[in-house]
Amino acid sequence: MTEQYILIVFLIIGSAFFSSSEIAYASANKSRLAKAAESGNARGKWANYISINYDKALCSVLIGNNLVNIASSAVATIIAINLFGSAGVAIATVVMTIILLIFGEILPKQIGKIYCDSYAIAISPFLRIFMIIVSPLVFFFTKFTELVSKLWIATAEDTSFTYENLTTIIETVEDEGIIDEGHSELLQSAIEFDEIEVREIITHRVDMLAVDINDKAKDIINVALESEFSRIPVYDDSIDKIIGVLSVNRLLRTLIDEKNPDIRELLSEPIFVPRSKKLPAALDQMRKAKRHIAIVTDEYGGTMGIVTMEDILEELVGDIWDETDEIHPDIVEETENRFIMAGDLILSDFLEHIDVDDPELEDHVITVGGWATEVLEDYAKVGDTFDYKNYTITVTEVDDLRVTELEVKENEKITEEE
Repeated sequence: MTEQYILIVFLIIGSAFFSSSEIAYASANKSRLAKAAESGNARGKWANYISINYDKALCSVLIGNNLVNIASSAVATIIAINLFGSAGVAIATVVMTIILLIFGEILPKQIGKIYCDSYAIAISPFLRIFMIIVSPLVFFFTKFTELVSKLWIATAEDTSFTYENLTTIIETVEDEGIIDEGHSELLQSAIEFDEIEVREIITHRVDMLAVDINDKAKDIINVALESEFSRIPVYDDSIDKIIGVLSVNRLLRTLIDEKNPDIRELLSEPIFVPRSKKLPAALDQMRKAKRHIAIVTDEYGGTMGIVTMEDILEELVGDIWDETDEIHPDIVEETENRFIMAGDLILSDFLEHIDVDDPELEDHVITVGGWATEVLEDYAKVGDTFDYKNYTITVTEVDDLRVTELEVKENEKITEEE
């Protein structure tokens, strides 16, 4: 009997382990786990592996959780029957349901969520070993699920509207004169808005204005007052360590009463968004935090750039201009078969302009300037050229090793003589 009590305790601990593992890896910061792996920490490497292969880990966890829960209920039923006879089944069911709910689900998941990063790293060896043990079962269930999914998709009638369906409808009603061009563009922007990622509209770190908190206060004040921006990110030694955002308006109000204000006291807490975050989610995060600017981070947690609420809203309603903005179009048509484009033009916009569909290229780089640098395999110089499809692209302007302007010329199409 004592062995059965000990066994049931271990099974409940097992249930707690699997439940907490599930929520810990679902909530963990993938960038931090990647950094832990890069630092050479063995547990960090295991944790990063599990995070990358979360679907396999989740399947393993569900298998383990079901096994220990069934086993603990079975053992509890045996104990209850020995103590209470036939009534023991009902008693065991009620008691184990309560125990597993509290100690096997609720409490472990709360702990796993609160300490997700450190907990995920701490338990990684045990979960990795278990994943190896149950890998044949995981393989079987994964393949079976894929088969069922394919059969379901093949037999189910597809009645959903795709992006192409909706844009075709909008273009059709525009052609028929039911809506004008402005309303058509607004509707299409609203459809695309949900799928746009923050990385597609950011101001990159090389183009952003930021100041070091360790600089002299008067230098920071001068930069802020001479800039055309209302908010300026502030970092500590490295731009990858943003510590706050300085509001120029707040600074001006403070300078009325204080000649040498403490810059740190004027900073508002920054908010960070990952580069892959969709615009609606980023906008909601900024709205809840009451911030007009967010720091965009890359996959390693470093500063990739910034995005403002204005940037996001412009994707929905079009460019928003004020009296301080200088208007520089991204594409300028020179002749019928030649145009100039800015280096920070989003590559997908360039491809759309020349009516080319190239998803692989779009996924590889973001801006045409970055694309040119990669294709030329060296720091680009004015006059460097390369070909793409039926176009010759020439670098026409470079600033600090960055391509800032390019010329695109459409070549004459050569037809084969029959």
